[in-house]
Amino acid sequence: MSHIRDSGTVARHYGVTAVPNLFVIDQRGAIAQVHRGYSPQQLRQFAEEIAALLPPEALKRPAATDKQAQ
Repeated sequence: MSHIRDSGTVARHYGVTAVPNLFVIDQRGAIAQVHRGYSPQQLRQFAEEIAALLPPEALKRPAATDKQAQ
């Protein structure tokens, strides 16, 4: 995941009207989903949308633990 902070140019281009904004980008670089705002209940939906965009082989790998990611 990454984030962008700008003076307003990017925000205007992408129609950012709330903070936070989450853009899910597909493998071609196109915006697949847009979410404005946040609530803890949305986390499952975010994970499902991202998983749907991953190639099948990525879903077969075990998730990295915090220790593995370091």
